[in-house]
Amino acid sequence: MGKIHFTADTHFGHMFALTKRHRPFSSLEAMDEFLIARWNEAVRATDEVYHLGDVAHVEPGGKIIDVAGNVRLEGQSTEHAGTAVVRTDALSYDVPSGVASTRSDVRIEFGAHTLTARGLVANLKERTMRLESKVNGHFQP
Repeated sequence: MGKIHFTADTHFGHMFALTKRHRPFSSLEAMDEFLIARWNEAVRATDEVYHLGDVAHVEPGGKIIDVAGNVRLEGQSTEHAGTAVVRTDALSYDVPSGVASTRSDVRIEFGAHTLTARGLVANLKERTMRLESKVNGHFQP
């Protein structure tokens, strides 16, 4: 048995990490090649790697983004002051339709209010959200 490695937030294929975090690479491909080379220097075939979350995956030419880990969506209400926060451990986002969905447990926080449920479909273009099952709430006056 080899070494045990822990990692998170690798940002393979993540344009935001390249452009907004001011990474010193000329392209996304150059950044990925560098990350892969460093990975291959440290990790051997007999090693175990535990990825602790925050992973996103898009197939080449794909229009679906699958996110796993500590997924957090935030949005401002147009009708009420404050920020709504949706938390889950897995989410798929269909870019053309603007629909985010999960079958996992979700937690929605808005000020002192909290809703939990299993499963969610959110149309981000229409600003609508449907909770699928096991919906529970806690509301403060």
